[in-house]
Amino acid sequence: MILSPFLKSDPENLIKFFFLIFLFIIMFFGFDEFGKNLICSIGITVSKGFFL
Repeated sequence: MILSPFLKSDPENLIKFFFLIFLFIIMFFGFDEFGKNLICSIGITVSKGFFL
């Protein structure tokens, strides 16, 4: 399987793998409308984290 090297190795590679999937999803659905919502939600989450 493709996943087996990632599952056997350290979590850092697993994070990179999911990040690549995440980037692919963004490219697939179009960064324009998906990216705006994503940036807004990340901004809200980060600002909540700083102020709470």
